[in-house]
Amino acid sequence: DMAMTIAEKLLQDGREEGRTIGEEVGRVVEARKTLLRQGQKLFAAPNESVSSRILSITDISVLEMLLDSVLDAGSWEDLLQDTDGG
Repeated sequence: DMAMTIAEKLLQDGREEGRTIGEEVGRVVEARKTLLRQGQKLFAAPNESVSSRILSITDISVLEMLLDSVLDAGSWEDLLQDTDGG
């Protein structure tokens, strides 16, 4: 009975961890899509280099910073300058 309780706890923990990871991945994917959509309206469609740079960003805080800055930027390059080198 105790072994089953431990197994159930581990399964529950795994599900919670998976849900948390899935939510974070979802936030990153949605932020990238929003950034690309907003930038396209403001600056025109991104070139392959810009698209690759945005799609390579996995840190939600960086994406949120870019979303906060997109209306103040004059171009894709202007927007992404703070992400150069990392």
